[in-house]
Amino acid sequence: MVSDLEKGFNDDQCSGHPEGSGRSFLDSIEGLASQLKAGYSGATTPAKSDLSDFSPDDFPEIETTDKTARKITELREIIASIESRPQLQHEITLDRNYRINYKGELNRAQLEAVTSIEGPVLVIAGAGSGKTRVIVYRVAFMMENGISPEDMLLLTFTRKAAGEMLGRVQQLLKDNSAQKVFGGTFHAFANFVLRKYANLIDVPPDFTIIDEEDSADTIDLIRSELKTEKTGKAFPGKNRIREIISSARNRNLTIKEVINEEFTGLAEFTGDIELISQGYEKYKKICRIFDYDDLMEVLRNSLRDNPTFRKRLNSAYKYI
Repeated sequence: MVSDLEKGFNDDQCSGHPEGSGRSFLDSIEGLASQLKAGYSGATTPAKSDLSDFSPDDFPEIETTDKTARKITELREIIASIESRPQLQHEITLDRNYRINYKGELNRAQLEAVTSIEGPVLVIAGAGSGKTRVIVYRVAFMMENGISPEDMLLLTFTRKAAGEMLGRVQQLLKDNSAQKVFGGTFHAFANFVLRKYANLIDVPPDFTIIDEEDSADTIDLIRSELKTEKTGKAFPGKNRIREIISSARNRNLTIKEVINEEFTGLAEFTGDIELISQGYEKYKKICRIFDYDDLMEVLRNSLRDNPTFRKRLNSAYKYI
């Protein structure tokens, strides 16, 4: 369910641990989780289960490495190349009377983005160029063309942004049906969908969501069960371990690869962190708890691996 990282490690093959110690550690985690499982039942607070105001700012900044700097440079070059391409001019014909004067209220580039509603569209634009305006008018234009608001999915980084956009659509059209558009954060959408289709994708519908602080505390609890050898260097703290585990999951890398790329000074602790990661996944599974990464990962994996689930969502949201 939430244990993709587990698949990459054998209990007794983590570096730096004798045969049997890995299994013994994971057995102790299983016992610990079984004892504490009841404490998570119904423990999800509205703030955590809703995730309504969750934003990228809640994540710590990623340390810039030579590799990420090169990737950023490559992306900037790609964007510059796309922006410098000659634009194919064609007449945009609005063949009916609309409540909104789209041609009068949008510039040509915005109008083209708003009226191109069939098929995928990529809009690349700088700050202050009207990206939010385009989304607002695009939703309105689709509704004016008879597309049901319930067929639309509006994903943003904060609930506030989604609410403001749909409020502006409502003002433009003077139509309350804009509120039927599902608008919210990526994590809130994942939370909603995973619970709604829990039986189909084999996840517990009553899972509890833990935030980053709780995640780090859980990792600290797992770490306390691990018998580490004393070395001259201090063992990494709970937040650093959580950062390494999260980075590996979000980038589809192994713990070892993340440490070798970003945290070379912690190389001697690779085996221990791999074991802690396994223990963390086992603990979450037994206690039915999801962290923020689980929401994204389980949704992605379910869309990838479950054709029935994928078909249901394709049918439910035709315009994203």
